[in-house]
Amino acid sequence: MPRHKSSGAGGHGYRRAIGDAVARRLLITQSISEIGDFVGLSALLILTYRKTGSAIGPGAVFAARALPSLVVGTVLSGRIEQPERRTGLVAFAVIGAIATALVAAEPTLLIALLATALLGANRTSALSVTAGAIVDSVPGETRAGYFALSSMVNQASQVVGFLAGTALTLWLGVRFSLGFDSATFVIGAVILAGLPKAMKKPREQKPFPTAGIRTLLDQPVLRLIAPIVWIGVCGTALPETIAPTVSHGPELAVVMCSFPLGTMIAATYAAFGEGGVLNRVVTQLRVSVLFGMAFGLGAVVLWLGGGDWLLAAANLVLGAASVWVIGVRTTFARYSPPGRMVQVEAVMVAAIVLGEGVGTLALAFAANAAGADVSYGIVGGLTTCMAAYALSRRHRVPGLDADVKFVATDGVDGPAVAES
Repeated sequence: MPRHKSSGAGGHGYRRAIGDAVARRLLITQSISEIGDFVGLSALLILTYRKTGSAIGPGAVFAARALPSLVVGTVLSGRIEQPERRTGLVAFAVIGAIATALVAAEPTLLIALLATALLGANRTSALSVTAGAIVDSVPGETRAGYFALSSMVNQASQVVGFLAGTALTLWLGVRFSLGFDSATFVIGAVILAGLPKAMKKPREQKPFPTAGIRTLLDQPVLRLIAPIVWIGVCGTALPETIAPTVSHGPELAVVMCSFPLGTMIAATYAAFGEGGVLNRVVTQLRVSVLFGMAFGLGAVVLWLGGGDWLLAAANLVLGAASVWVIGVRTTFARYSPPGRMVQVEAVMVAAIVLGEGVGTLALAFAANAAGADVSYGIVGGLTTCMAAYALSRRHRVPGLDADVKFVATDGVDGPAVAES
């Protein structure tokens, strides 16, 4: 299938992404639907905290998504890409609208957790198919700009969504916030319906359920990076999970949105800055070490009993350090074989949701038993050690200490690794 033409090919990565018809429409949809996602998530976190009276409630929200997402990422990874990309993405948006509308109609703890489980499977499916659409329909030199802008949109949506969602939930109630979330899914479905129909290359055969896992294990760079991502994401939901337990006044919204605000600022630099700062895998690993150390800073602030604003500042630094994941997403797109990006993305998203869910719940129990500072310290120590180990192998793993750029060979984009 010939690729559609992308305008602005000579400009910066973000200009190429905005000029690309498919990438632009996906970014517009993401910017609308994800604001609703985080408005709805903030409502669910507040709802479950009120129902349980501890951090275990918000932790259960993340844990409820784990098993369904894991099933999609393994058993169903070959099935979710069988429909046309456009049809699948529209269907996922409609399912999201229905799930959030159910909680808005009956905001009980059981319904909230059941709907969250459905949303977990739905989000894994949507992200995986989106990644497949990007790899199949967007030129390789445009993808880095797309992933950077996508991360920036995600974090900006978290900032706006958590601020608005917390305020709206406290002011107008859980039903209003979840109804707003449902409406943004509907708007997203309408926008996605305008995507080109043919956005999928023909496959030689249906992939096995374990295709994504086998791809990760067979590629040395991906095999080394993936566990660090899984460990790190266990703590990415921790700031929002802990926030309702340590802040109860108007500052709650600031504490909840400080992590995504830090990531948004750093992602903006990654998207609009010069030089491809996160192109090199070794740079990604160095920033991941800083990410782990930032968790240690948060642990110290909590241990010393710092106020809401000091904790918000620590979470801001933590969020900025999490920007290393932008480079990781690009690395996975570069090293995944043709026709396997959906399966690899499904495994990664499922593992992330599983780690975020089970990990967050476990950390919530740890916070409840020993204090929030212990939870921050656990994530910081594990992430720092894993990343430091990966860095120690930079001269032994081919491609780890390389700057990877896309080149086109016979009409197919592939990785060209230029050793430093």
